[in-house]
Amino acid sequence: MKLFLSTILLTAALAAQAQSRKIIFSTGIDLQVPANQPLLSNKTIGLGTSLKTEIFISHRVSLSASAGYAYYAGKIVYWDDKTDNNFALIPVLAGARYYFNNIYLGFEAGVAVKASSNTNPRPALVPSAGVVIKKKVDIGLRFFAVPAGLGYYIPEATFLEKGGYSYMGVKLAYNLN
Repeated sequence: MKLFLSTILLTAALAAQAQSRKIIFSTGIDLQVPANQPLLSNKTIGLGTSLKTEIFISHRVSLSASAGYAYYAGKIVYWDDKTDNNFALIPVLAGARYYFNNIYLGFEAGVAVKASSNTNPRPALVPSAGVVIKKKVDIGLRFFAVPAGLGYYIPEATFLEKGGYSYMGVKLAYNLN
């Protein structure tokens, strides 16, 4: 009986603490352009959408989790002169932001999940900076990097399969609550 009452009290305390934390749900769109090598062989422009949950752990710091879909259209030329016209990724990320009033710096890490036949799942790193306007509109600059992995020196693999590419983008998001 004591264990049961302790569990109920602990659950009630955690629920009360969770209700005191500010939670933001948002949806957004991204526009991305290639930012590094293989810049000459990658002429794609990316357009994506995402959903994000942000939980404030203090007045200035928040933790986040997001998932989205990004489609990149344009010509891609590989090392063996084969070409592709598009590819797609599903970024699944977790991260944190530090706010200076309405301006923030952020960093997310996770995985870019394969969403087309010419890509492989790869780690993803996303530093960002932005501004939140009237607590509803989030405008940010993001650097979406897919680092090269152990298979980087395998010549048969394309850069979409082995990583080593990145995009600079602008994100426009709307806070739903």
